[in-house]
Amino acid sequence: MECDKLECVMKFPYLGSCINSKDGNSEADVMIRIGKATGVLRKMDNIWRNKTLSVKIKLRIFSSMIIPTVIYSCENWKDSDIIRNKLDVFHQRCLRNIMKISWKDHVPNETVLERAGQQPLSSLVAERRFRWLGHLIRLPDERPARHALKWIPDVGKRKQGRPKQTWRRTVRDDVRRVGLTWENCLETAKNKVRWMEEAFCPMFACELEDLTN
Repeated sequence: MECDKLECVMKFPYLGSCINSKDGNSEADVMIRIGKATGVLRKMDNIWRNKTLSVKIKLRIFSSMIIPTVIYSCENWKDSDIIRNKLDVFHQRCLRNIMKISWKDHVPNETVLERAGQQPLSSLVAERRFRWLGHLIRLPDERPARHALKWIPDVGKRKQGRPKQTWRRTVRDDVRRVGLTWENCLETAKNKVRWMEEAFCPMFACELEDLTN
């Protein structure tokens, strides 16, 4: 390492994730995770085709093997329409394949989720991100991750136009979504039990309402 020159790159893999050093875009990482999950899904094709296994068992295998693969490190993903769409499309394609639901059957996505007993993959990612936010808030103030929640650059000027969506803006949107202000969020998250009861549970309610409407 002392003699070798390190190449300057805009993105690089780290612990199974794709780190984008240019703008922190999560879309590349999401596509990599979907690709890895698709590979695992294909290797288990004999399970999905097995007629002796019930759909219930196949869905449990899917939830324990495929979903953890695709949402690995999802707590770091920012939110966008493109990311939500890619995750939910992949999820629907997998569920319909396992449950043998053809597009010719004209079964809505909400019905597929209801039959599978699952929530949209994008909602699961939001919950994971929200739960991780509580861990960050409970960190000591001197920890870099805790400091990043409120850090503002001393130099530089933001370009004109709509601000880019960032992870910090994403979690603030998540906080407003469950009916909390940022100040209430900082206070509530200090108590883990209270955080789960007053902040995490309303997110489940929001998703359930979205599915039933």
